Amino acid sequence: MTAVVDALAVVLGLVALWSVLCRINHMQRGVTDPVVFWQHFALGLGVAGLLVLPPPWGRLALVAGLMAFLLAGGYRWRHGAPEGIKR
Repeated sequence: MTAVVDALAVVLGLVALWSVLCRINHMQRGVTDPVVFWQHFALGLGVAGLLVLPPPWGRLALVAGLMAFLLAGGYRWRHGAPEGIKR
């Protein structure tokens, strides 16, 4: 059972990393706020750390990447959705 959970964690981690990399790839210099790039970069590093580091350190890397993502963009969400997100 543990092998199945570990394999699933790796697959989901790779999917998450691919998603973050695709988002970064679609960002445009001069259009995308630089903080959005750095948010996704930190999140991608956290997910990559989850995949390559031993379990306790990998989880720490993921949590640190997620916290950096949320903290870096906190000021943008302080008064509701950022301007570029509203439709």
